[in-house]
Amino acid sequence: LNFDAALPKPPEHFEDKKDKDKHPDNGRRFNFMFRTLDSDKLIGQGGLNVSWNNQATWVWLGIGEPDYRGKGYGSDAMRLLVNYSFRELGLYRVGLGVFGYNTRAMHVYEKLGFVHEGAMRQSLYREGEHHDTYGMSILRPEWEAQQAVLSTETALVAAESLT
Repeated sequence: LNFDAALPKPPEHFEDKKDKDKHPDNGRRFNFMFRTLDSDKLIGQGGLNVSWNNQATWVWLGIGEPDYRGKGYGSDAMRLLVNYSFRELGLYRVGLGVFGYNTRAMHVYEKLGFVHEGAMRQSLYREGEHHDTYGMSILRPEWEAQQAVLSTETALVAAESLT
């Protein structure tokens, strides 16, 4: 296993890799590129590493374009990855790892319904400091309950707009 943590890469890094999805384990690995709706600018990438036997995936996401961080693109991208995992792939569990210094990402994951599972203490050494890595996940029943609440809220808003 490779436990080295990747640093976010600029979009140019991925432009020349668009057609290189011919990896031998492509049936369990799904890679995505994220672009803005208004200008179609490539701002990040993410993916799923699926364990079909366990009905689970490990999700990863990076907004490599610094000017687009903190503007909701990461939240939208993670929501798309989670929805794809449950709706399209029929998985039961979506898990991830997040570094302790990335509090903004942790907040996004919590907002999306991810639950803290544990910590790998001081598992990352970056820029002269050790950092914890936290495991988080969301299960299909938790996600379904969240979707039911969202559907009810949407219906209420629609009903209010009719009156």
